[in-house]
Amino acid sequence: MGFNVHNKSRKGISSLILLGIISFSIYIYISPYLSILAFKRALENKNPTEASEYIDFPSVRKNLKAQLINKLSEEINKEIQFTPFGELTMVMVNPIINKVVSSTIDSTVSPNGLKVLLTQGKLSMDKNLAKNDKGYAKEHDSRKKYAENRIKLYYESLNVFILASQLQNSDEIIKASWRRQGISNWKINIIELPNQIIKGIRF
Repeated sequence: MGFNVHNKSRKGISSLILLGIISFSIYIYISPYLSILAFKRALENKNPTEASEYIDFPSVRKNLKAQLINKLSEEINKEIQFTPFGELTMVMVNPIINKVVSSTIDSTVSPNGLKVLLTQGKLSMDKNLAKNDKGYAKEHDSRKKYAENRIKLYYESLNVFILASQLQNSDEIIKASWRRQGISNWKINIIELPNQIIKGIRF
């Protein structure tokens, strides 16, 4: 009798341990979804401090700046390379490219700027608008509604989770990479822009 009680007790403990392992595994698996939901909730509640906890600002700025400068330089170089003063023109244009890109990065890499980018596929060109109301753009026309991009979520690897935002009326996609921080925390650290968005920048 004592043996049976002891055996049942051991089975009960084993079951609890197994249940704990399964529950923890499920929590780890859904942790990027939870981070994204928390980020979305912070944006909806206009809480830039909380939303900022899910953004790796240095990494996102560096990544976007490299993409914008490379693509814009490439596009402009195509237009002027066969002109008589192509190289000289490029030297003169480079500071302008850097200035426009820096301004765009300052406006875009903010809680509201990233919200606009990921949901509407637009870079924030107005620094003051992007940083109004503690980092949140004010509504100029509350009746104006924007169609949001279609979102897909999936693991790319154990420590990288992708939020893919497909542009309206287009096959092009914005890919926001979320990287694991510790065991269960995630932050946006890379955003890959499609050509359509980059070409929309105006000097």
